[in-house]
Amino acid sequence: MRTRETPRKRTATQSHDDRALPLAGIRVVDVTMGWAGPSVTHFLGDMGAEVIKIEAIQRYDWWRMMGMELKPGAWERRGGWNAVNRNKMGITLDLTRTEGVRLCRQLVAAGDVFVENYRAGVVDRFGLGYDTLRTVNPSTVMLSMPAFGMSGPWRDYVGFGNNVEQLSGLPTIMGYENGGPTALGTGIPDPVAGFFGTLAVMVALRQRRRTGRGQWIDLSQIEALTRLVGDHLVAFSMNRREPRRMGNRHSFAAPHGVYPCHGDDSWISIAVYTDAQWRALCSEMRRPDLADDPRFADSLSRFERQDDLDKLISVWAKGFEHRELMVRLQKAGVPAGAVYAPQEILDDPHLQARGLWETVTREHVGTHAYPGMYFKLSRTPGRIRLPAPTMGQHNALILGELLGVAQNEISRLEREKIIGTEPLNPF
Repeated sequence: MRTRETPRKRTATQSHDDRALPLAGIRVVDVTMGWAGPSVTHFLGDMGAEVIKIEAIQRYDWWRMMGMELKPGAWERRGGWNAVNRNKMGITLDLTRTEGVRLCRQLVAAGDVFVENYRAGVVDRFGLGYDTLRTVNPSTVMLSMPAFGMSGPWRDYVGFGNNVEQLSGLPTIMGYENGGPTALGTGIPDPVAGFFGTLAVMVALRQRRRTGRGQWIDLSQIEALTRLVGDHLVAFSMNRREPRRMGNRHSFAAPHGVYPCHGDDSWISIAVYTDAQWRALCSEMRRPDLADDPRFADSLSRFERQDDLDKLISVWAKGFEHRELMVRLQKAGVPAGAVYAPQEILDDPHLQARGLWETVTREHVGTHAYPGMYFKLSRTPGRIRLPAPTMGQHNALILGELLGVAQNEISRLEREKIIGTEPLNPF
């Protein structure tokens, strides 16, 4: 049984300060791609785990090139990949070949957690299924994150964020009234599954500390996302009523919407849940007559006359800069939030005061601000300790120092394309 207090062989990338982090001493073998699986391992890495990310020069993590211009070196420059793969060491292994699988098994034997997000059956064909890995390391915690789970009629379907989102039912409630279903367009299933996967691994590690036993976690990405529509599923099961699309409106709050502000494509979100918030909004609008108007006297009346309210608020909000109006309304007790353009997020004083942004220098891209931990823990704060690895950056360190592979063998593995530092077919 391994715990964070158990002495173990450490790699040269780990500093003395890393030992104070809550997952210090936990080693994670990561064969994930895209966003969902890597988000799990980046959370674990932020909290001090030693994460070894495995790619292949024959087939590297496709998220490296998503949206990038097809030119040499582009696979090292994508901001999203660099952000979600920080605090990891990177090696390459061809898992379709016997030696690559053998070395991966050795890493699992020396580790604690194995994370994969292939569709069902792929890692079994590699020779890295749970039945095999638990013979290598009985205490290993394995997290599988196929889009549709390891069982059921959809288990063999290939899943990406877009089709998982559609099949989850979420778009049926997204969109404007009288319009069609609308996709979020952000690959939302990935980080949602990532949060659930992280929690599952932490619970499994806690259980292992108590019992000494590892386990296999089957986390279906679509089931993680479907919980976001749980209230609609319950409502339909009770009254057979289909949920309706409401755009930016709410099931009971009114006014509730996104309103144009001064400038080009500038907006603010305002939500009124109580009579007190409504009176505060009327005061800020300098319209005490609205607070006394019997048409808007209570929440039901306001809900029934949202079109009228939206017109009044839109005319008024147009006279303000969106961030200025957000601060003004929040001080008055009215829930409001400026809708930020991407370039405005870095300058947000709240996020700056919270210390969200951390400065990281990485080869190929230079120095940039990256989002750090999304939540603050007083006794065990995580942090960015390492930039995302370049492809195969730590081949010699992990294979040589950790697994004891001789240098001449490492050179042979590179000649035979089992490992490498550049993709064979970059585009």
